[in-house]
Amino acid sequence: MRTARSILLFLGLSCSLVGGLFGLASCGTAQTPSVTTAPETGRHALWRVAAGQTPTELGTAYLLGSIHLGRAEAASLPEVVETAFAEADAVVFELDLDEVYADPLGILELAFFQDQRTLQSELSDKTWALVLERVNDPSFLLTFAKAKPWFMALTLSIGELESDGYSAQAGLDHVLFQRAKETGKERVALETAAEQLAFFDSFTREEQEMFLLQTLQEAGDTTDAADEMVALWEAGDTEGLEEMFADEEKRFPVLFDKLLEERNRNWLPRIEELLREHGSLLVVVGAAHLVGDGSLVELLRQAGYRVGQM
Repeated sequence: MRTARSILLFLGLSCSLVGGLFGLASCGTAQTPSVTTAPETGRHALWRVAAGQTPTELGTAYLLGSIHLGRAEAASLPEVVETAFAEADAVVFELDLDEVYADPLGILELAFFQDQRTLQSELSDKTWALVLERVNDPSFLLTFAKAKPWFMALTLSIGELESDGYSAQAGLDHVLFQRAKETGKERVALETAAEQLAFFDSFTREEQEMFLLQTLQEAGDTTDAADEMVALWEAGDTEGLEEMFADEEKRFPVLFDKLLEERNRNWLPRIEELLREHGSLLVVVGAAHLVGDGSLVELLRQAGYRVGQM
C-alpha cells in the first residue's frame, strides 16, 4: 500500500530534523557515506533553468530533486548531477543542516506541548488505544508523552524507515550539504528548521490525529512504498512520481497543500533572487517539490523561465 508517510522521503520536512533528534539517524555524528558517480541511465530528477522570456540573464542554474532518506549502499550520483554540483558556486538547500544539529533542543520545543496537554489528551480513545497497541514500549511512550500528534507520526514513520535500512545521513541533501561544506561552496537555506516544523504545527487537532492514525494503521507498509518511489526517482520517471503523489494528495490534501504547494509559493521569489545573484546555482529540494501542477518547475515556467528535465 502506498502511504503519505513514505512521501516524507521527498517532502519538505528534512528527515534530519526527526531522525537526528533521538538518535534514529545519528546524522550529526556519523560519517557521511562516500559518493561515487553512477552510470548514466537516461533522465534524471534534475532540471536546467534558462531565462526564457524574462529579462534576467542567467548563468548555469539547476534544480535537483532530493531524497531526504537514502540507503548507504545506494549513495551514488549520476554524472550530470556531479557536473551540476561541480559547476555551482552556490548550493541552495531547504535547511541549514548545521542549524539543525546545533540546537536540537530548541527544535524539540516546537514538537512537544509546553502546557498541560499531552499526546493522550489530544487523541480520541480509539486512536490512543491504537498507539498503545502499536507502540509496545513503556519508556518510548513516556519519552513522547507530551509529543504533538504530528511529531509522533513523523517519528514512527521515519523510525520504521530507519529500521529497514534508510538513513537521513545517506539522504541526498545531507550528502551534498556536507560536500558543499568541505569544498567551500556557498550554502544557502530557503527556510529555518523552526519555519519548516511550523507547517506541521499549523495542522488542526483533527488533522494531526488523522496523520497519526494513518501512520498507525499503515505500519509496516512504508518501506515497500519508499522503495517503489526511490526506483522511480533513480529512473528519472517524474511522471510515475507525479502519479503516486497525486494519488496520495487525494487521500491527505492538507499534507500536500501545506508542505508542498504553500512552501513552493514561498520559495519562488527567493529562488528567483538567487538566480539573479549567482552565476552558477544548484537548488536541492525534495523531489516532490518539482513534479505536478503546483511544483517549483511549473511556477518558474509560469514566471517566464524555461525549465527542462535533463
